[in-house]
Amino acid sequence: VGQKGREEAGASVDLLENLRLIAGMFFTAGDTNPRHNLPGRPVFGWWVLPLFASGLVVSLLERRSVHKFILLWLAVMLLPTLLTDHAPNFLRACGAIPPLLILVSLGADRLVKFGRAKAVAGAVALILLAESFSGLASFHRWTRCPDLFYAFDEGLTQVARYIVSNPPSGDLVYVTPRDLSHPTLRFFIETNKLDHRVRSFDARHVLVATPDEDARYVVITREDFRFKIIAPWLWPHGGYRAGEMLFDRNGNPYAQVFYVPAGTPLRHPLWVKHVRWQDNILLLGADPIGCCDYRPGDIIYLELWWTAEESSPAESWTIFTHLLDSQGHLVVGDDGEPGRGSYPTSRWQPGELVITEYQLFIPKDAPPGEYTVEIGLYKWQTGERLPLADRPGDAVWLGKVYVR
Repeated sequence: VGQKGREEAGASVDLLENLRLIAGMFFTAGDTNPRHNLPGRPVFGWWVLPLFASGLVVSLLERRSVHKFILLWLAVMLLPTLLTDHAPNFLRACGAIPPLLILVSLGADRLVKFGRAKAVAGAVALILLAESFSGLASFHRWTRCPDLFYAFDEGLTQVARYIVSNPPSGDLVYVTPRDLSHPTLRFFIETNKLDHRVRSFDARHVLVATPDEDARYVVITREDFRFKIIAPWLWPHGGYRAGEMLFDRNGNPYAQVFYVPAGTPLRHPLWVKHVRWQDNILLLGADPIGCCDYRPGDIIYLELWWTAEESSPAESWTIFTHLLDSQGHLVVGDDGEPGRGSYPTSRWQPGELVITEYQLFIPKDAPPGEYTVEIGLYKWQTGERLPLADRPGDAVWLGKVYVR
């Protein structure tokens, strides 16, 4: 069987599995996404099965086109969840609600007419009443579901309300790792006109400090495990303190506030530099963690200290980091916008210290010898490099490392 045949076979298996899941969503197991449903609850309780089955039989046996239309309507509205991942998905299948209810109603009507007895009518009424109370109870349980805290951004709402209730005045507020462009954060921050003193970055990939200003870091610790680890490295003499904590519905920590007063002593880079690029970008130093002897297969974790000079850079530049051999040939490189795009150069503010991290994987077959670390900036859209401001060229050699 060729590759195309294997792919088609795999697609058929997935389609059949989706068909099984969708068939079972009516009475066995429903959508597990808490945004759409009480996780796992089927569309109907098992007691509705007689009404649904009767309605289905009526529509199949009746010759009138309206009954065939109901079945076609149901089938078409189930296609979006049948043909996509994570079936059954109630949101994608919401168009099937009207034909489903019509089928149940047809079944109830036919049973009552066929039975011609008050007992049958009473049974049908009890079924519908039981389904109504079951739905109400499920909704009540759904509103208390702990998963809703994360499904509907309840945690981000807490973070935003904390910032709004404690607005920055003489300090700056940084949020990590979520970006302020997130709709929930953006709504609260912008409607309260706090956006000029509230900033965000992803501390899992970049660190931002303001040595001359008081700062608060609102760290979503459930997602950003790194800030608490890296803070003692950045401020080795202490001076910062942990503050308020925010919790989820189960009482688990969700976020924590850290206070860093102005003047808190910062770590100094191993390689102190003072290199200017155009567009107000200044490199203050670099620190290859574990410098400076490595083995083939090791990773050089390169920390770069940056700041903006007179004003914020006008462009979002990509930083490249190169490891060059003794002949100046490229061995390995790591390119990317600062913080994986979470704190681009266009956001940098004068007075801020921005520490970006890059990883240089030394090849396992790298020969022993002396290597050079080189960095620079460019536009990823065009490849155009940013020239240095006070010397010819567009890149700078930071220092030497050695592979043993």
